Amino acid sequence: MRSRGLGDTIEKVTKATGIKKVVDTVAKATGKDCGCNKRRDTLNRVFPYQKATSPQQGSQPPGIISNIIRKIG
Repeated sequence: MRSRGLGDTIEKVTKATGIKKVVDTVAKATGKDCGCNKRRDTLNRVFPYQKATSPQQGSQPPGIISNIIRKIG
């Protein structure tokens, strides 16, 4: 699946490194939500990879970091 934004890319990295499995195990053991999905969605919204079809107030063009991540994601 193609990354929609920075949150999806971070999720892919944490899955590949095994961090996500550890976090999920700890969250299950403690009975507390880790907040990963909410964090991913927020990062995707704040740092999207595709340009919006219409300019939004306060939006900025993607920076150099976003362009680099988009190319590796």
